Amino acid sequence: MTEIILVIDNTPDILVVIQQVMELAGYKVLTALDGESGWQLFYECLPALVILEIILPKIDGWEICRRIRQVSSVPIIVHSALGTEKDIIRALKMGADDYLVKPAMPAIIRTRVAAVLNYQAKLDELLPQRRLSHG
Repeated sequence: MTEIILVIDNTPDILVVIQQVMELAGYKVLTALDGESGWQLFYECLPALVILEIILPKIDGWEICRRIRQVSSVPIIVHSALGTEKDIIRALKMGADDYLVKPAMPAIIRTRVAAVLNYQAKLDELLPQRRLSHG
């Protein structure tokens, strides 16, 4: 089964680039341009990984990260225009697994996704019940 990656970003050009790169790497990619539709897609598709911008209309990335962590251990890679030390630390403390400052090179994004998913697969072998609870 092909793993699903959900990309939530307010910039259409970035969505297209990430989608192309990840599909070439063999993933199925779903995209959302705002936090509200991204949150809805998260529940509908139960992705293997989320790539998340912090600066989003409707529901910001901080809130999306918080909500995901309330119900799931799915990996989150923040890919954001916010790049201060404070922003990066905040995201990691909220439960993001990695943080890339825009614009990250496509090969870096692809490699980080593979690394995080590999780590998550090892965790799932040990603790398979951690993945999602719709509670």
